[in-house]
Amino acid sequence: MKTIQKKQSDPRVEIITSRHFLQWLHEQRISLAFTTYQTNRLFLLGLKPDGALSIFERLFDRPMGLYADPGRLYMSTRYQLWQSDNILEPGELYEGYDSLYVPRVSHVTGDLDIHDVALNQDNEIVFVNTQYSCLSVLHPRHSFRPVWKPPFISELVPQDRCHLNGLAMKHGKPAYMTAVSRSDVPSGWRSRREDGGCLMDVTADEIVLTGLSMPHSPRIYQDRVWLLNSGAGEFGYFDSDRFNPVVFCPGYLRGLAFHGDFAIVGLSKPRHDRTFMGLPIDRALAAKDAAPRCGIAVIDLKSGYIAHWADIEGVVVELYDVVVLPDIRRPMAFGFKSDEISRVITFKHDSAVVRHTLPASDMPGRVGLSPGLPLPSRSVMTDSQPDHDASPDRLAKYRFQLSLDMTVESAVSQFETLTFPNIRNQARERRIHEPLIATVSLLDSEMVGMALGETRPDGTAWFTSLFVNPEHRRQGIGDALVRALGKAFSSLGYDRIHIGCRPDWSDFPLIEHILKKRRWNEFSPPEGSPAKPWRYFRKHLKPVI
Repeated sequence: MKTIQKKQSDPRVEIITSRHFLQWLHEQRISLAFTTYQTNRLFLLGLKPDGALSIFERLFDRPMGLYADPGRLYMSTRYQLWQSDNILEPGELYEGYDSLYVPRVSHVTGDLDIHDVALNQDNEIVFVNTQYSCLSVLHPRHSFRPVWKPPFISELVPQDRCHLNGLAMKHGKPAYMTAVSRSDVPSGWRSRREDGGCLMDVTADEIVLTGLSMPHSPRIYQDRVWLLNSGAGEFGYFDSDRFNPVVFCPGYLRGLAFHGDFAIVGLSKPRHDRTFMGLPIDRALAAKDAAPRCGIAVIDLKSGYIAHWADIEGVVVELYDVVVLPDIRRPMAFGFKSDEISRVITFKHDSAVVRHTLPASDMPGRVGLSPGLPLPSRSVMTDSQPDHDASPDRLAKYRFQLSLDMTVESAVSQFETLTFPNIRNQARERRIHEPLIATVSLLDSEMVGMALGETRPDGTAWFTSLFVNPEHRRQGIGDALVRALGKAFSSLGYDRIHIGCRPDWSDFPLIEHILKKRRWNEFSPPEGSPAKPWRYFRKHLKPVI
């Protein structure tokens, strides 16, 4: 028997659990958090009041290492280390969630390809600096301070020589680390993936175990050094001078946490590239006539069997780290793609914690948008002169911002005048699926253009609305909005985007001309969509690397 839960905000993410996985979460009084840099997500798994699975996700830029301290999460991203604090008091709820992690501190390190993260005895963030092949801590002025390097690494240079990745702490001090190889040349580990992996004793400054296949996630628990022999799909422990496999898991293993008599392991589907080809797990899966899986395996340490599991299907195929959140039933977190983080205020006053949630209507001009999209410079869609390129200088005075988490209510109440077709009328006629993705053009504090998109239950991406203020047309704004929205969908894993138009729209001849010029292809009405007079176009998107 299986429990199937769909992530409502992304129809292409589905979590299928074993029969007693939810009961196990309830009995253990825990929830789980895990990262997937492959789709730029932090996931939080818990239970709803009715016992159903609660799935909460936030978008971050390449999240990897994850460490849970009471009331706090630490997470590495592409060039930052984040500290997020739970702002709820015991017994307090926020929209039905009993913990709310809010990013409070960011340390900008530069792109160090940070893997495992932990706290040392001095409450310093210690992390695996994979790019520089060393263990590091934060520095108040610089990107990092190295505290240890493997004995075979001759110098600290950004060459990822051995693919140092995993860290085990003991009594607040670094104890063991894993690396894919003992290479001391740039990216030398790539030629030793099958059996070049090693486990190192940091205190003794020596290698204690070799012959592993891409090992990850060493952890010390119940007086044993546990680790993942990832390339072989094995969970086991280090004893004297050998690795003792406990159980085979059908996936490439990364991320290991413990609670009670259980180990929680992250599984990924091996990529079909050189890095993951020819590993022992391929032969093991073939021998067992099994396919690789992505998800969570819960291993009973007493029996050595996989007791429970949660498989993730859809766009998520790789995990990196997983942690346990004790005594938390249903966690959530704030990110930077919506306005919640700017509207929820907490402070301490007279020994009590006060929390206020500012209404969106009290914050004109603030729509929870994140800057940073590169600006395209060619005109399309709403420009009145499709055969002429807009000058980049004309776009220079406009700002373009992105929101990946806008609601229909917000779009109707605050931005209706910036929508075409009218978002309120659309909402009356059909269900608009949330969250909406929005790109907005601003001149100073005035919003002058907006594009809205949505993902539908069949996993397709669609334009919901596109509008530019007539006074600001012929500037290339429409093109910038279209391209920005396409890039946002592409970054979420979509390979094409769709639009529906009516020939009786006054601008339809212009729209059709521009769509065809920009290589949008017309196709038959999708199932369940209105037929004539509607016409439908779609365009393939370039993947965002």
